[in-house]
Amino acid sequence: MAASSIHAGHRKRLYDKVDQHGLSSLAPHEVLEYLLFFSIPRVNTNEIAHRLIRRFGSLRGVIYADSDDLKAIEGVGVHTVRLLKALPQLCQITMDEELADKPIHSPHELLDFMRLFFAGEKRELCYIFVMDACRYLTHKGVLFAGGRDEVPVYLRDLIETILKYNGAYLVICHNHLGKSCLPSAPDNQMTYEIQEGLRTIGVVLLDHIIISPHGYYSYAAEGDL
Repeated sequence: MAASSIHAGHRKRLYDKVDQHGLSSLAPHEVLEYLLFFSIPRVNTNEIAHRLIRRFGSLRGVIYADSDDLKAIEGVGVHTVRLLKALPQLCQITMDEELADKPIHSPHELLDFMRLFFAGEKRELCYIFVMDACRYLTHKGVLFAGGRDEVPVYLRDLIETILKYNGAYLVICHNHLGKSCLPSAPDNQMTYEIQEGLRTIGVVLLDHIIISPHGYYSYAAEGDL
């Protein structure tokens, strides 16, 4: 039997399995193999999927890998890189739509968005969510960017942004690149200064959340606000 026929039969079996049971029925390398069907039409993607998993450690590691590092893997071309890099962006877009359609009753409703946004990030960033009096988002985005160890936050710029977008409530989030999500002394000082500064303009700091690859820390949940 020709190799192409073997691959075609294997693809059909994998297609059928996903059609019947969903992607969650597959092992991580099979999920990647399945995705590669759509960028590599006539090649055995099983071998390429295994190469990618070995190189980057996990399916998540593959999806968030640097584009140039992906291209260095045998069998990975520009179409595959575009597909893989589009996946987290697609999730981000759907979450954007969901957040825009409802009020934010609890900062914890933003956690999935934050985890996705910060996944694979190599710098510390400060991301803010500005809400009106009814807790609908009026603005969200990165306000400050730092390096690998810290991100500067300038209170004046923060207040100007909140006033520009008619904010009544604020959630601020930043990431730690290491394993620990516990706040540092500078994190605590920054949170106190932000909270006090916002009081002068009648804005409530609902939470400051720190995201790390291994968890999160919520000042509000810990009773630190």
